[in-house]
This record gives sequence, C-alpha cells and structure tokens, in this order.
Amino acid sequence: MRRSLPLAFLALLTTLAAPGVGAQTPGTCAPAAATADLHANSVRARLYNNGGLFWKGAGNVYNVPAAPEGAPITPNAVFAAGLWVGGRAGAEVRQAAATYSNWEFWPGPLGAGGVAPADCAPFDRIYRITSADVRAYERAGTVSADLAAWPVALGAGVVDGDGVAGNYNLAGGDRPELLGHEAHFWVMNDVGNVHARTGSKPIGLEVRVTAFAVSSDDAAIDQATLYRYAFVNRSPLPLTEAFVGFWTDADLGAAFDDYVGSDTALGMAYTYNADNNDEGSEGYGPAPPAFGVMLLPEGGVRERPYTLQALYKGGAVHGEPEANTDHFYKRLQALGRDGSPMYGCGNGTTNQEPQYACPVTRYMFTGDPVAGTGWTMRTPGGSVVGALNPYDNRMLVSAGPYTLAPGATRTLTFALVWARGTSNLDSVTRLREAARTVERAWTQSGFRGLTPLAAVAAAPAAISPADGVGGQPDALTFTWGAVPNARRYALELSASPGFEEGQTVRFAASGLSLDVNLASLALPSSGPLFWRVRGGNTASEGPWSAANAFGRAGRALVAEVGFRTFLVTANANGPLAPPEFGAADPNHRGFPRSGEEAAFDATAASQVGPGTFGLHTLDTDAADGGFAYFDARVTRDGANLPAIGTSDYEWRFTGSSVAYNAFQDGATYAVPFEIWDVGTKADASDDVRMIPYVMEHVDAAVAGREAPNRAFDVGPDHPTSGGTNDPQTDAVFWMRPADASPGQAGYQAYVADVQGARTLAPVGAEVFAHTVLVSFNGGPQWSGPFNQALPEAGTIFRIELTDNVFDAPVRSAPADGVVYWRAPKDVELFWQGPPETIRYDIELASNAPGAPVIRDSTSGTLYRAAALGYGTYTWRVRARHASGVLSPWSTAGAFTVAGLGSGEGETGLPGAVTLSAAYPNPFASATAVRYGLPAPGRVRLAAYDVLGRRVAVLADGVRAAGWHDAALDGSALASGVYVVRLEAGGRVVSRSVVRVR
Repeated sequence: MRRSLPLAFLALLTTLAAPGVGAQTPGTCAPAAATADLHANSVRARLYNNGGLFWKGAGNVYNVPAAPEGAPITPNAVFAAGLWVGGRAGAEVRQAAATYSNWEFWPGPLGAGGVAPADCAPFDRIYRITSADVRAYERAGTVSADLAAWPVALGAGVVDGDGVAGNYNLAGGDRPELLGHEAHFWVMNDVGNVHARTGSKPIGLEVRVTAFAVSSDDAAIDQATLYRYAFVNRSPLPLTEAFVGFWTDADLGAAFDDYVGSDTALGMAYTYNADNNDEGSEGYGPAPPAFGVMLLPEGGVRERPYTLQALYKGGAVHGEPEANTDHFYKRLQALGRDGSPMYGCGNGTTNQEPQYACPVTRYMFTGDPVAGTGWTMRTPGGSVVGALNPYDNRMLVSAGPYTLAPGATRTLTFALVWARGTSNLDSVTRLREAARTVERAWTQSGFRGLTPLAAVAAAPAAISPADGVGGQPDALTFTWGAVPNARRYALELSASPGFEEGQTVRFAASGLSLDVNLASLALPSSGPLFWRVRGGNTASEGPWSAANAFGRAGRALVAEVGFRTFLVTANANGPLAPPEFGAADPNHRGFPRSGEEAAFDATAASQVGPGTFGLHTLDTDAADGGFAYFDARVTRDGANLPAIGTSDYEWRFTGSSVAYNAFQDGATYAVPFEIWDVGTKADASDDVRMIPYVMEHVDAAVAGREAPNRAFDVGPDHPTSGGTNDPQTDAVFWMRPADASPGQAGYQAYVADVQGARTLAPVGAEVFAHTVLVSFNGGPQWSGPFNQALPEAGTIFRIELTDNVFDAPVRSAPADGVVYWRAPKDVELFWQGPPETIRYDIELASNAPGAPVIRDSTSGTLYRAAALGYGTYTWRVRARHASGVLSPWSTAGAFTVAGLGSGEGETGLPGAVTLSAAYPNPFASATAVRYGLPAPGRVRLAAYDVLGRRVAVLADGVRAAGWHDAALDGSALASGVYVVRLEAGGRVVSRSVVRVR
C-alpha cells in the first residue's frame, strides 16, 4: 500500500521531479573489467565489479569445496548472481540490475549531484587484503600494493591507530578494517552509462562493496562467503519505496535437477537437489549438498527479508524479468511481472481455486522438504498433482522498503552458505545448522579483528612406541606430544623408512594418541615398521616428527572375484558343447576368456542360421575400445559393481519380456528375450528374472529412423571389426527387480506396474548398462539386407564372473572408533590395495534412520567424504583388478562425527582423571565424550540406563596418558536418560546424556 506523505513533503518532491531537477544523466563509462578470486577458505568465488558475481560470459566460478590449484574448477554451486535495486525518484520507478549481460553498474564513485566520473577506468580495480598481509607488515614491514593503497577516500573502512580521524597512516598505526581473513573492496555506481538491462534512468547510487571470507575449522564458516553492500544515494532526489535484492542462479552442480525453498526464520532462500544423486560431469554425485543465501543482521538488529522467492526460468508470470520493463522492481516486491500477487500454494502464480485457500504471500515454498510438510516444491499443495518438476530455477532475497534521502547510506550484508549431509534432504538440515552458525558468529564479532590462524611450526615428539622397541602387540596405542597451534594430527605408519607411497598407511587424529589394530593393515608381518606424526590446522601443516622404528608379530590377508568369460551356450538346436565365445571381440581387444570355450572365430556361425552374434557395449563414436571400454560403460565406471555382485547372468532368446523405454519416449513393448541373474548355484534355485530397459537407435539422417520405432532390432554399425557391416542391436539396460527373490515375482510386479500406474517402485538397482549384441558381417547398417535379423529362438548368451581370487583392500584411516569433535571440511578415508588394482569401490553408511548408503568409485587409495553431519559412520572398500576381477570387501570400519565438545582443543596432560561433557547432548544418532588421564593406566568407560543396566562399553583396556575420544552409538538405544561412567586411576567420574528420536 502506498504510504501517505505530508503535503509539504509532496510539494518538495514535485519541485525536485520537475524537468531538469534531479534527472540523472548516464555517463559514457566503459564496462567494468576488473576481476579477482575470493579464496580464503573452502570456497573459490570469482568477483566482478559490475554488479554481477561469479560469471561474466566465461566459465562460472563458485567452486565449493574449492579444487586444488591447477585442478578443474568443478563442481560449482552457483552459476551467476547479481545485485538488483529499485525504487521511486519522485513518481518515477528507477532500477539497476545485474544478471547475465548488460550489467548496470560501472567502476567508481559519484560526484556531487550524482554525476558519474568522466572516465571510470582509473577506478576499475578490486582491492584485496588478507590477515597475512597485515601480519607480514607488522612483523617485517613488508607492504602489499593494496595494503599501501587502501582506498579510504572511496569509503573503505579503517581502524584508527594514530588518533587522527579520516586519514590512513599505516606507519602511524592505522589499519584497513579487515572483515574475515581475506577481504576484497571496490566501488561502483549505476550512472556510468545507459541501463540496457532494465531500460531505466539511473538511480544515482554509489555502491561500496566488501566481499570477504573466513578460514575456520568450523565447516559452516569455512564453506561460506559474505558480501557487504553500502548504498549511498548521490542523487539530489530522495529514493523512496526502495528495495535491494540479491539474485542468484544457483546451478547446484548439474543445473536442471534443483528445487528451491525459503526459510523465513533464518531469512534464507535455498536450493537443494530434487533427488539423491546430482548426475553429470558438473554434478556433485550422490548425497548432493544444499546452498542458501541469507540476509544477516546489522548492528545486532535482525531485519526480516521482504521477500524470499523463486524466479522461474522463462516467461511465466512469476518468471524472470523481461528486459526494458519494470519487472525487476515488481519482483523485488514479490509481485508478478503483471503486478499480480504471489500465492502460497502450487507454483505461487495463481489463486484460481479458492477452495485451497491459498493466501497472498511474499515468501515462496516455506514448508519443510525434510519433514515433507507445508508448501514445498516436493509438496506444493493446491490442485498440483505430485511434486513440481525440478528445473534450473533462480532465487531472490530482497530487503526493504527503504527511503534514502540525498547523501544517506544503507548497508546490507548477505551470506552465501553451503552444506553437505548424508542425503539431498539431510543437506537441507545441515544447511540450516550452517546458517545459524554463520549468523551467530557474525552477530558476535562481525568477523572483525579475527586472529589469523598461526602456522604450525614445530614437529611433535613421537613418544610411543619408542624408537627401536620390539615385540609390539597388534592392538597398539601411538602417543605423541602436543605442538602449538595444532588443531589436528596426522600419523603415517610404513614398512619403508622413506614412507614411500604404496607401503604407507595414513591416519587422522584430533588428540595426542591413536589406537591402531596392526592386524587390519596391509603391512609386513616381519621386519621393522616406522611411524611419524605431524600437527596441522586449516592454515598449514607442520613438519613431521623424527621417525620411530618398532617390531611386531604377523598376520594374513583374505581374498575373492569379476568378469571371467562371455559365452554363447545354446542356439536353435539346443545347448552348445563346448560353448562358443560370446563377446564381440574379433580383434582380440582384451575380453577375458576362461579357456574352456571354443576359440573365437568371427566367420563361424554361433547360430543354426548364418548369423554370428556377440555381446558388447553400445558404441556411437566409431572407435571400439575393447574390453576396457565395455567394462567402463557397462559398469558405469564401477558404480554398478555393488549391484553386479558375484552372480552369473544370461540373456535368453527363449521367450519375451515387457521392455520399458525409460530414456526416450517412455513406451512399453515386447522384446524377444528374457534376462536372468542365474546366481552362483548350478540349478535354478537362486535364479532371478530381471527387468529390461531399452534405448533405441535413432538417426535423423536415416529415413524412417528419426524416432524410436518401438521394436527391438539392429541399426547402426558397431566398429568392433573395422568394417561397416556389423550392425548392433538397440541397447539393453539390465535392472534388478525390487523383489529380488528367486523366480519371476519381482519381474511380474514390474510388468503390472509399468502397464498400469507406472510408479516404477518394483524396479531396483541397475546391474548392466548399455549392452548390445553385434551381428558380425551381418549386413549393411540400418537397412540391411541382414543375414539374420536377430539371434534365433533358443539362443542364450552367458556372462560368467571369475572364480579367481585376490586380496581385499585393507583400511588404514580413520582407525576404528576415531571421533571427529568438529565436523571437518571432509573426512579422508585411506586404505591399501593389492597390486594392479585399477579402481576401488567405497560404501559409506550413516547410522541415522533412513539415511542412504553413499556409494562411489575412485582410482586412488584416498576418498574424501565431504561435510558429513553428526553421527556414526561405517565404511568399507573393495578393489577391481586390471584383469576385471573383483576383490572381496574390506572389513568394515567405524568413526564418529560429534561436533564441538567441551574437550575440544585440550592439549597436554590433565591434572586429574577427567570426563568431558558429551556432545551433542541431547543426541539422536551418536554422541561423543573426551576423557583425560594424568598417567597411563587401565580404563573402563561404559554407558548405563536409569536402572543401572550396562548398554554399551565405549573403552576397556590400558590407555596412555593424555586425552582420548570415545563415541556412544545411539542407533539401538531407546529415548531416555543414560549415564556415561569412567573408571580410571582409582576414580569414578560420570556424565548424563539424553537420547532423543
């Protein structure tokens, strides 16, 4: 509603709005060209001084977690962001906005009356200072260029040290007002040239920007960046009913699978993945993160954003603003492009069904997607059936309305927050926690005057086992001394005195000791072992200690299984004895053979008829990579290995199946074959009928093949033999039924579903992807004639897995029972693997109810699990040999992420037996305690219920002096009060904890 104004003030506005009074004349400035990277912590954010952020016509950069220097800058959480401002100068709407081009801010301040510089180029600069710059000056007198030239005259903040207000005397004690550990400052204005995006006259705004970040061991802060805007009205006109907005195109990894929401309690708009896998080369993969933009309090006063909303891509009423319109100003006010209000259900654009009582609102999708309650894109309400489609959505956080008198300033600070949990929805929970952490820290300190993280300069003393001792037990405790500034420690244990790669296992620890089971490590059972330790923090890693050598007793390894051979076991005349080789491998490109099948002969018919067919993977690029190519595509670079398991499989042209074209037109039709998991037994007692998904060949250049023809047949040439007469069938994807009990019940449930409601609930995991049959010398591609159109009825192709064995990987870090007292940026999983391993599969599971298992694959012996939430996790790993053989899984290990406890940062020896308070408390999935011993001795740490019954033993045995961590897993405990009791050194200490669900 328009506010009533005093008549005298209205008269003043009328005078100011008269022709020639207060009219802002655009300048002739060239577009801003300066750029810089904000990279103080786990985010790399590309900055521009044109009103936009992160993207300017080239690759976008809001990379979190930040890739190492020189590595590809991906994935990115944001594609582009920009500043929007709109208000009224007199009766006229004025706007300035930044999106993807035609940015409407130019470098430099404004002169009297809001006049732009004659030349903006001298101001086309982004200034950068860091806490390291300040420290270097104070310690050695070294002055960086931007520290020396800190632009106080442009409004950059100064901490007065010489007692003279308004100057900048570095030698006299003045210092830049440093926000965070790295801050970038620039000045821009909206008068420098014509507004080609909004079509508006200039407002007359000078904008002073500080972009900054904090390096922290708290993941929430370390994965956030902040942007502080000071708006100065240099126009002779007051700017009334003014709104400021932070617009974001948050492509959270992959762009087209995102949902958006708003949290009005936190003043945050956020983006999260619609499912639990962010696919594609730009995606975050399984358990994708969430990202949010929030308005922070100013001066201790929390201002609620005026609107938190989604802007749909395209031409919807509540879609993106159109150029040269007042749509930007309307969207800042939560209005549609036509001025219509936003409604609190459906997609927010209409209230055509008043029976749903959709209220007018300024906040979109305010429900809880984690709980599945309220108005979200997953539960939109109204007449919308089911969830809204995920898409490439945008967000807008706006504040206002404000009145800026001539010369007045208004300052706003926005925080960009990122978090990753154990699933796409758990990431939303973690994002809210991170937002609260960032806001709390901002309110307490404004991120000013932060003490720089001092480097870890000293090496710890390696205490036990001492250098030269022998006869050490497998259950061994390593202890070391504390060093200044260290917040974590790394330990290496090796069979090599030089700690060579391949002979070394690595561990992480938060305290001054670590319990290691040597029997679980892939290290020699005889001869000396060597260990060393070093301290570190977010800013640095310290030097290694001197290495200690010790002797120990021995142990043994275990072993297990991959692809063994490919066979044609039967044709129209029945079983083949011996079977023929069944892979499409005429040029012998590495497909494994058992030696028991008939030798491969591309000219011999595997059929009673003239055809010869072999198994391969879909090929569309005229380059056959042989078995390595087959293996990578069929197993999706190992992602399908857990689903493949140790069974054998058969593709039987002995019947028909209902196939689903999930990848093109969604059609269902009959195919002349069945696919089976035939298990590991010789009889049919463990056989499971599988589900075929198909993807058809289409080619707009071939008449009649412009679209799927809903028939399983051969089409383009496969390059396996080098000619052009080897047509390949449509691709088949082997899906396991959700009901994987022996027989056909799971398949039949799928058929009933796909021909009816099509929920696809009866479909389980994919086993093989992109499989085809190639007809050797079968005829010209696409059109034929073919010597045989498909394998004849009775033909069976068999995929056998090997019965060879080799060693399982051996976990090395984290050691079982390790407690991370503060959620780290990531948890590093280390292991050792057998020789000639080409890939490892990792499974990581949380004990939180309903949390999905994270499955991933890597070629190295290190895996980083990013931003894990509080709880206890188990993990295991297995190897894939170069021959295609799979190892068994390693033994499972467990660790706990417990957050910041009262024992955090404890160093040195405690003065008495100490039991720190549990954290978190109350707890849902796990809680952790830290206990301290002034001297070595026997320890018993256990948990009891209120009736005195022991429910868990957390530690039992001899422990070294110092601090130790232990975790209580609550997954099997009922809600209620429990007591953690420590017995050590003749003392008994207890703490209460509360388990909640």
